[in-house]
Amino acid sequence: AFGVAADLERFLAGDAIVARPLGRFERALRWTRRYPVAAAVAIALAVATPTTIVVAQRQEQQLADEVLAANTYAARMAAGTVLFQFREYGDQVLTAAQDPRLIELLVSRDAAALRQFVPAVGPRTAGARVDSWSIQDAAGAAVARQPPPPDPAYWKLNFGFRNYFKGASALGLAGQRGTVHVSGAFKSEADERLKFGVSAPIF
Repeated sequence: AFGVAADLERFLAGDAIVARPLGRFERALRWTRRYPVAAAVAIALAVATPTTIVVAQRQEQQLADEVLAANTYAARMAAGTVLFQFREYGDQVLTAAQDPRLIELLVSRDAAALRQFVPAVGPRTAGARVDSWSIQDAAGAAVARQPPPPDPAYWKLNFGFRNYFKGASALGLAGQRGTVHVSGAFKSEADERLKFGVSAPIF
């Protein structure tokens, strides 16, 4: 009471008072003394919240790791299926490229017979989507295609610039028998569809 009276006198005299508002820490301490149960719950929540966040982050990371592992497995399975399909395509192309009848027809330059030969060695893979088979001469000129091109001007085209032709040519110049080249995607001159080619040199 004397302290309050002294502060009132200082205030009336225009002097600075001694009393100050309580700080946050002091107010929190007083509140804790008044409400001990609520204070205990608040402290428990303050500790539990960061712990819960850490646990949730760990669970989220674990789930992300599991999803990544499942996606990796699925991607490897898909890649294996595609690789197996490429091997089937490659085997067909190599069988056709090594066929003695084809070599004989190329040596004789019998274009009509070559165009009959291509359907005979065409796609034989069950369920495989093969859009076309074609043969180019050593310079890249088209000599046979299955199915036949819709435009007769196709036979005047040269495909020496195509990746599938360059890849097969490189294999041929290196003397690599039994190997195929898989090209990048390209737009077909015959039907304007996007494709990729599996090619091999004919020795």
